[in-house]
Amino acid sequence: SKATVSVLNCQTTLNTRHTMSLLPANAPLAGVGAHGLLGLVMGALMSSLRVRSLSSKTLKVTSPVFKHWHNAQLNQAEYNPLFMGLYVGVYLSRQTGGAVPDWAVLAGDVGVASGVLGSILFIFGCAMQPVGVEVKSPPFFRAVGALTRYVSVLALSVGIIGACL
Repeated sequence: SKATVSVLNCQTTLNTRHTMSLLPANAPLAGVGAHGLLGLVMGALMSSLRVRSLSSKTLKVTSPVFKHWHNAQLNQAEYNPLFMGLYVGVYLSRQTGGAVPDWAVLAGDVGVASGVLGSILFIFGCAMQPVGVEVKSPPFFRAVGALTRYVSVLALSVGIIGACL
């Protein structure tokens, strides 16, 4: 069966035959928005740190705190387009009009949820990295966030490919 749903005042027809879906039908679009917001927040934070570094004696662009946030922002900016494109791909793959296999829907849902969560964990892990201490391996949250994002990309890709079979 089909249903018409309003998402941000845009009418769209959704395929409602997804019995395994864990998330609302527009969750991939919410993921696009979440990554857009993360990119905006991280960009604003870096701009703020750069301005503060001009007048600060302790916060300089060479300081460990600045480098941690800079690494987090650069990594987020690198992954944002990938996630946004995959989220749109998952959303569009479900609009085919045909039945999408339940495993593909489940994979897409896992990918959407883990992509947003993994990105937040990665940023948190970068920010919480010890300052002034040589770290031989990534901090826990940074490592978990990175692994979660890798799993997310795999799940999103499987979800899209599965919907096309």
